[in-house]
Amino acid sequence: MIKNVILFFALISFFIFPQTIFAHVLQTDGSIGVVFHTDPDDDPIAEQPTAFFFHIKDRQNKFSFEKCQCEVTVSEHGKTINTQTITKGSTTYTFPKEDNYKVIFSGQPKTNEDFQKFALTYDVSVTHDNKPQVIQKPSTNATQFPFMIKAGSVLLFIICITLLIIKKKKPSKDTDK
Repeated sequence: MIKNVILFFALISFFIFPQTIFAHVLQTDGSIGVVFHTDPDDDPIAEQPTAFFFHIKDRQNKFSFEKCQCEVTVSEHGKTINTQTITKGSTTYTFPKEDNYKVIFSGQPKTNEDFQKFALTYDVSVTHDNKPQVIQKPSTNATQFPFMIKAGSVLLFIICITLLIIKKKKPSKDTDK
């Protein structure tokens, strides 16, 4: 019975409470792994500079930017719109408009013994531009409603657990005989 109650509330909380979305995803090509991050807040804005950060891990510990001919290529609908050579783990780019882009981070070793070559592709969505937006303040009732549902769910969960504990601690009538 307790397992069913816990399972029920776990499922309810899955749909009520917001889910965490991870923006930093590790991609690998052979022994090279790269985590890609953009700033501002992993949410690029059209017509404003976006910083690209690349955190590189090499399982063979041979990679360094000094030994790499590294490039960042931005493409839109299969057409290359920008290519930059980078000598450190970051660069900037200004997306021209709202759209879906691909950012390709690739590296060639300057000598064959340095590390293996790699190319990793990341999908980037630019979903808004830098034009001012009119933000309407929601009514108080609209902002309180999700909180009331969450608080009510937690309260109901606590009541159910308390009732189950009380029921288990009550001595049955058969033990008195």
